[in-house]
Amino acid sequence: MASASCDAITLELISGALGMAAREMATLLERTAMSPFIREKKDFHVALADAQGRVLVASGGATGEFMSAVFERFPADEMGPGDIYWYNDCYGSRGIVSHSPDQVFVAPVFFEERLVGFSQAWAHFNDIGGMHPGTISPDATSIYQEGIIVPVVRLQHRGRRNDDLQHLFERNSRYPQMVRGDIRASIAAVALGERRLSELFARFGAEVAQAGLDQGLERTATLVTAKLRELFADGDYSFTETVASDGKGNGPFKIRMDLTVAPDRVTLDTTQTDDQAPGPINYLMHCDMPASSLGRYLLSLVPEARGNHGVQSLIDEVKLREGSLLQPRFPAPLGMRGITAVRSMNCILGLVNGATDGRGGASNSAYVIYNLRGMHEGKPFLMSDGVAIGYGARAFADGIDAVYLVGQKNYPAEFVETVYPVRVVAYGL
Repeated sequence: MASASCDAITLELISGALGMAAREMATLLERTAMSPFIREKKDFHVALADAQGRVLVASGGATGEFMSAVFERFPADEMGPGDIYWYNDCYGSRGIVSHSPDQVFVAPVFFEERLVGFSQAWAHFNDIGGMHPGTISPDATSIYQEGIIVPVVRLQHRGRRNDDLQHLFERNSRYPQMVRGDIRASIAAVALGERRLSELFARFGAEVAQAGLDQGLERTATLVTAKLRELFADGDYSFTETVASDGKGNGPFKIRMDLTVAPDRVTLDTTQTDDQAPGPINYLMHCDMPASSLGRYLLSLVPEARGNHGVQSLIDEVKLREGSLLQPRFPAPLGMRGITAVRSMNCILGLVNGATDGRGGASNSAYVIYNLRGMHEGKPFLMSDGVAIGYGARAFADGIDAVYLVGQKNYPAEFVETVYPVRVVAYGL
């Protein structure tokens, strides 16, 4: 806890400034990226964290940490202004990244030569190599078939870019110009977040700003924990979800979660989940994910709380079994892990339903994606589109119809006809 404190009004000002910074970062990334899945589908998020790597604010409700993998390779005391770190290594990050197309860019933030936080952009790149255009393929049996793997590297040191590293990555993509534009957009969003967090410290002063950040995390932790205790009586809760197939004739696969709520401890046990799949539906679940999913639901019931690291206080321990669908062994394929990830989120809602007599919402399909590949005017094109699937019903209303999972929208017909050699004949339910 910081030595200073900030009053309630200042705390709200700091919270509002963080939220606005995240929205600015997200808007910049969305409008300047080149991959359609970033620009149109909104398959990205941005975040700001404190000097310890605790998430202060994030778009899309992403409250899981992103710094532990960076700290292992580059200790905080070796970082400096103008540094940028980059990775997409799923196994190396222990599931912070859960499939290779997702790229993470991080910059440390300094104020008066003191490390005060981190700015991050995370986005799904359209193609990073692999078996087929678009990288993700149901044919994959190894993560080595799912595109280039980037361990935690320093893309920029004291403001000087490692262009050779970037060129190496671009050369592995079938659409290098698109990749180059996505990298530039990600770095621009990170730079904006770096500037905004530094400005926040300049506006309020280092001690008050740090106190506000700490108090914001503590407030969220207190409010969501109290709501959890209100909804979940002490005891044991279990729920099982199903993934029908791995696309290779194997399945169904069961995802089982057992939640134990004790007076002084909450434990989530996933060890009864089925073994990993030969196909690419394996989900390397980071230990922060269950609390993030549960927190996303509880935050909807506690409007005073903010989506930040405070939600991680909801679960004290997550038990995972190596070799299971939720903790596969390297180099199991992970490309289509989104199907299993959504089922895992639904499993969390199933636990909520068991404790609250159905207040958590019903299960829903993960998503439906198609790839249209071909040649046009001598150049290859790839149209990847996620089709609307909707959400499960709620206790008080029907589910939401015809929205795509990530960004709640589908490609507009005008976008499709402008960007791809495609004519839209009909568009509707």
